[in-house]
Amino acid sequence: MNTIERWASAGLLDLQRSDTFLKEFSGPKTHVDKAKNIDPFPRLATFGVSIFGGDDVLAGPDLGLEIRDILFPTVAHLNSNQQNDVEHLQQHVRTGLDVFLTKNVNDFIRGGKQEVLRKRGIWVYTPDELVARLGVLYGWK
Repeated sequence: MNTIERWASAGLLDLQRSDTFLKEFSGPKTHVDKAKNIDPFPRLATFGVSIFGGDDVLAGPDLGLEIRDILFPTVAHLNSNQQNDVEHLQQHVRTGLDVFLTKNVNDFIRGGKQEVLRKRGIWVYTPDELVARLGVLYGWK
C-alpha cells in the first residue's frame, strides 16, 4: 500500500474512497485521519441539481443485487460487514472508477470472485497485485 500511496503522491494515480469506507474504518487516530484525507468518490449526477462541467459524474449501472450474488452467493441475510462490502463495490461501479483496491481477499477475490467481477468489467486487486500489474504495464517502481 505504501507504494500505491507514493505513486498517488507523485501524481501517477488517484486514490479515492467510498463513504462506506469511513463508516466502517477503525484503528489508531493517525490511521483514521489518514483515511479521511483520501478523496471521496465523486458525487453521482442528479437531474435538476448537477451542472454540465461540474464535479459530479454520470451514474454507472446499479449492480447492487448482482454484486451481492457474486460476493455472497450462499448467504440469505447479509450481516453489516457484508452489506458494507456490497456498498463499497456498488459505489465504485456507480461512479465509474477504474480499479477497486482491497485487502479483503475472502470477500472480493477468493473462490473465483475476482474473475467473475472482471468479466463484468469490475477490476478488483489487492495492493500487491496492483503494484505488480502497474509495474509491468508502466515500468513504475
